[in-house]
Amino acid sequence: GSKISDSLLQIVVEAQHSELNKIKEETNKLAAKMTIIMMIFMLPAMFLLIGGPALFQIVNILEAK
Repeated sequence: GSKISDSLLQIVVEAQHSELNKIKEETNKLAAKMTIIMMIFMLPAMFLLIGGPALFQIVNILEAK
């Protein structure tokens, strides 16, 4: 009775911990991949958004001289 159920419960708990660790690893890998994607696509857009008006202002100043 109870010795078998204790063993089965221990096996289930270990399997749950194993699955949880796999999910955590996959989540960490996904976060790293998303960081790379953000650097590739978001940073150039931010540079254009922030630097675009500054570039136009510099060109206007240089044209005025």
